[in-house]
Amino acid sequence: MRRLQLWSGGLLLIASAIAALAFNGHEVIEGPITLTIGEIPIVRSLVATQSVRITLTNHAATALTIELELKDWVSPCVPVGRSRVTLELPGRGATAEDFAFQFGPGAYSALYPVHAYARFRSAENSEAITAHAVRIFETQFDASTQSASAKVAAVAVPASGGLALAKLTNYRLLWQRIGGPLHSLPIGWEGTEPESMAHFQRGAMARGQTRESLVMHPPYRNGPGTLFVEYQLKLPIARDLRLRFFNAIRDFVPPEPPSDGATFRVWVGDEKVFERHTASKSWVPGEADLSRWAGQTIQLRLETHPGPKLDTTCDLGFWGDPILLADVAPSATVTNDFGPRAAQVRQSVTTGQTAPGTYVFTLAGGLRAALSPGAKGLLDAALAFGDAAGAVVINGFDLSLESERVGVWESAARVEKIEVVPTNNRVEIRHHLRLQKEFDHDGKRAAPGAVPVTLAATIWADGPGLRVQLTSDARLTDAAIGSVDQLAERVYFGHGYAVVRPGKFQVHGGGHDLSTSHVGCDFANGVALLQACDTPPDSFQVDPEARIYALHTHPAPTFTFVPGRRGAMNCAIQYRALYDKPAAPAVARKAGRFVFDLWGGSYQRNATALQRCFDYGLTNSLAIIHAWQRWGYDYRLPDIFPPQPQLGTLEELRGLGEICTRAGALWGLHDNYIDFYPDAGRFSYDHITFDSGGQPRRAWLNEGRNAQAWQFRPDHVQPFLERNLRLIQPALHPTASFVDVWTSMNAFDYLDRDGRWHSKMETLRHWGEAFATIRATFEGGPTISEAGSDQLIGWLDGADCQWLQLRPHGGPFSIMVPGDDWERVPWFDLVNHTRFSLHGAGYSNRYQGNRSRDEHGITSDDYLGVEVLAGHALMADLPMMPGGAIRKYWLLQPFAEAVAHDEIVAVENPDGDLHRLLVRWASGATAWVNRGTNDWAIASRTLPPYGFVAQAGSMVCSVEKIGGRVIEQSSAGPTLYINARPPDAETLAIRPAAERLEPLGGRNFRLITRWEAAQPAPKDLRVFYHFSRPTPGRYTDTEFYSGGDPEIPTSAWTGEIITGTNWTVHVPEGFPLGDYEILCGLYGAKGSGMRYRLVGAARQTRRYALGTLHVEGTIQDGHTNVTKISMTVAPNQAGHLAALPTTQRVDFGPVRTTHGLRLTEAADQLTITPLPDQPAFEVTLNLKQFQRTADEVGTLQAVNAQGESLRTVAWRPEGSALTFTTQPTDFGYRLNWKSAAKQSSQP
Repeated sequence: MRRLQLWSGGLLLIASAIAALAFNGHEVIEGPITLTIGEIPIVRSLVATQSVRITLTNHAATALTIELELKDWVSPCVPVGRSRVTLELPGRGATAEDFAFQFGPGAYSALYPVHAYARFRSAENSEAITAHAVRIFETQFDASTQSASAKVAAVAVPASGGLALAKLTNYRLLWQRIGGPLHSLPIGWEGTEPESMAHFQRGAMARGQTRESLVMHPPYRNGPGTLFVEYQLKLPIARDLRLRFFNAIRDFVPPEPPSDGATFRVWVGDEKVFERHTASKSWVPGEADLSRWAGQTIQLRLETHPGPKLDTTCDLGFWGDPILLADVAPSATVTNDFGPRAAQVRQSVTTGQTAPGTYVFTLAGGLRAALSPGAKGLLDAALAFGDAAGAVVINGFDLSLESERVGVWESAARVEKIEVVPTNNRVEIRHHLRLQKEFDHDGKRAAPGAVPVTLAATIWADGPGLRVQLTSDARLTDAAIGSVDQLAERVYFGHGYAVVRPGKFQVHGGGHDLSTSHVGCDFANGVALLQACDTPPDSFQVDPEARIYALHTHPAPTFTFVPGRRGAMNCAIQYRALYDKPAAPAVARKAGRFVFDLWGGSYQRNATALQRCFDYGLTNSLAIIHAWQRWGYDYRLPDIFPPQPQLGTLEELRGLGEICTRAGALWGLHDNYIDFYPDAGRFSYDHITFDSGGQPRRAWLNEGRNAQAWQFRPDHVQPFLERNLRLIQPALHPTASFVDVWTSMNAFDYLDRDGRWHSKMETLRHWGEAFATIRATFEGGPTISEAGSDQLIGWLDGADCQWLQLRPHGGPFSIMVPGDDWERVPWFDLVNHTRFSLHGAGYSNRYQGNRSRDEHGITSDDYLGVEVLAGHALMADLPMMPGGAIRKYWLLQPFAEAVAHDEIVAVENPDGDLHRLLVRWASGATAWVNRGTNDWAIASRTLPPYGFVAQAGSMVCSVEKIGGRVIEQSSAGPTLYINARPPDAETLAIRPAAERLEPLGGRNFRLITRWEAAQPAPKDLRVFYHFSRPTPGRYTDTEFYSGGDPEIPTSAWTGEIITGTNWTVHVPEGFPLGDYEILCGLYGAKGSGMRYRLVGAARQTRRYALGTLHVEGTIQDGHTNVTKISMTVAPNQAGHLAALPTTQRVDFGPVRTTHGLRLTEAADQLTITPLPDQPAFEVTLNLKQFQRTADEVGTLQAVNAQGESLRTVAWRPEGSALTFTTQPTDFGYRLNWKSAAKQSSQP
């Protein structure tokens, strides 16, 4: 499971600085000895000998002979002198030994381990014992030893053509604080410099068009500064030499303050040849004339500076497509004849008539496509989709080879010749060009010099779609359609987001964001269009102002376009037959299974919780145990076996698995092969991926212990995986598996340690083969991963679905997508429901996204309705077990099973309301889901907000209103589940609001809070205040606390209560100036410490928003002086605060009751099973509904989970009904009839 770090520019910024290390394997206790590896300071020299001290302590009275050895060094770190000694360790004594080591060429600024092994025999045990400790230390060779002062080699600019600077790795970064000295970094360096926080990286950036960019943030830590990237360039003798580029800065995300802009400068030596200050968020073109240096070798520097005010806030600046052109005149990106050709393809689509140079494709469903290649072939082609009523026209394709945009003036990849070859109902467009390759086909660096390259596009009709296949003998590094002539009214993407009139945004590949390789648009003229690619998508870019709705991908894809007139969701249904990935072998075994997603808890606790759920019938299920690994969750991977002893024994974990197997449930363990920790066995940088600057890539930073992992090479995973499987399978016999991350993050290209390039398609293949190995080892058990992108369909059986929120400015577990409105729709499942089994709608806190668990978490109607509308397998977490899991299973499992192998055939918005959905399935099943804020009347039912009714054959389940009260019920065959939803004992009719803030000087103040209480609390509770700000860094405290016992006890609260007059709140030292959200609540200070549910603006974990605290002041010499504390009060919630409803019986027809139960009818008996952990309550059975009378009642008995009778239960007749009272200690009840069964009239 991964924490998301997203920002609006679309790049993930990972700091190079390695925070204070907290790997904890440096001290171990084994038998009577403690083995400790002493601290190793940061190593900064490749030549100096380093020292490490090993200490041994004997806790026994008897002396021991110890063989101490340091080994398993990670190259090029090697021992100097001795690495093994034998020593005598006296009883109750200690000794220390010093060892030496040294680095050689090829070392990285990274992390390295020292492993120490102490072998001995204790007096109590004649067998040899080995203690193994490992110490992780950091190396920083940047400024002193890792060629920071080496000369940057000169790169020759072609005599006619261009040189793209964003491709070059021969560059140097230099930074300086204003007025300070210039600091140099190694050649080809990328990352964040820890002393100054200056940042540099290369990559594609979208500021309208997507451009290969230099991404630069000037220094800001310990003072503002400026950042340079320096090149040595050998210029040709040419008449015209120009550096052309585009500049922009990143978006800001409130509550961030906006940037005042950045200053961009170009220097030749010490001469400034260009300067511009801009705060533009879209590309601004620029150029610098270098003609007077023709024939010379120059030092070229691009500078990103914070500007005249030296304000570095949000000053992440971009140099887009910087290219040095020699004797190349710029030409228009679109040829002059595009307009007439666009008109021609539009006419060809609407009439079906062809014209010279235009190719018409007839598609299924009465639609057409028309193509007119331009002077640059597909690049400036006019491509139209539509029918007689209208069309949309696409303005060519944006394609990049070797990170060079093809066919545009600002690129060195110029098209020299075009061939258009129509054959056999297909059209092939061949683009001939010359360019410099980065890598040969074997992944090695290509020799310098431009070479001939062909880029081919083959276009043909396939049923309802048009295919566009791209191939090249160079690396195709980006592919997307150009602009469209229509505005989109709605766009669709991911697990299921429909966005109305979207603003500008870009979502990136991976399960948490884009997740699907198909996206859709409903255009304003009534034409809908689905775009899809057969390679993992890199991003979906939407820019309405530029008419861009583009799915970006690489390497060479086949695009599929499916137009339609019934909306993009219908296009997705049509596309389903064109999607050619089959389901993986165990999809059918997983589909429809209820998933217990268990984080935390001992093996015994989890086993007990699972057994209790199985007793209640939750057996068509699958349990995933996430935290069990040898060294703890996500640490010292890939070393995961044996199980973590702090959670229990191997036998207890095996027992958990046996409980699942006996119940017929599947079970599996969490694993991870994306993170390789440096203290794991066999760690080597040979197993790690590298970036283009030749540095090892960091992976996950385990925040719990502050331990940094490195990214596991996909082609090196298999041996470690097979080793772990050989250990796990015979010991535990799992029947399913979970591998983290592989459908959460996008497949990636990477370099290995030798600088060889590997494609993301190779990454996919290795990950897929790993899943095949796991499935075969676990005898065909389903394989599962995180967040569920579609990139591994065919290899992987399913995943959890992480269905986040959309917000215009981002936020916790949300995607930043502006628009007029949005709603969840089953976009992923329209295409892939039977190919890939998704379960749930996300981990509860992710789905909530800083909202309350009660209203939006995994047990809420909001969450349940989403599981229904997508037909997902259901998911439960540990906090809701057993009662919440049982309730969800009884309510929804029959529907989940009914549609598990079904296909969606239509998604409708009744009355044109985006928030009311009707999902129709091929079997005839339907789901009506109300995502709106008002009640929705459907026939004889009323659906409240987040209510639903789902039907499959005779099975019906619903959350609806009866008599103005929200209830839930489900009937399937002989089983009826009903729940009157009595008031929650943890809910109080109390609403908080901020009254005022009283400053007390310095960091102190009082927060006066007004509480409106319609009823008193059931006991005396304590008030808490939390003051929370967005995290500015992973290891910065972000919350401080206050509160106390109110003067009037909460058990006596009625009307208006004031608190806080007697409490002083203090802003602790070290907390930064800025804004803090003020949150409050009530909790039981004694006992469990449970927080209570109140009325108000709820956040996660039952905290309620009061407003914003503003802490102002000055900073001087690192000291913060608070000068003002104030508050902005949150808007009061309108409306009358009513007392909680009393517990009332609800008439469900066959049953009247106040609580929840399941009723199962058999030939001669009726079984009544209450939900667990409820108080005693009355149950009234309407005997007429069962065609019975009171005279036919035999015995009513309490039974245990095995169905064994425990005692006779008293009951009383009430006319044609029977009433009895349940007891909390009873599992269930069996009502035996005196006579044979009659036909039931139960609905």
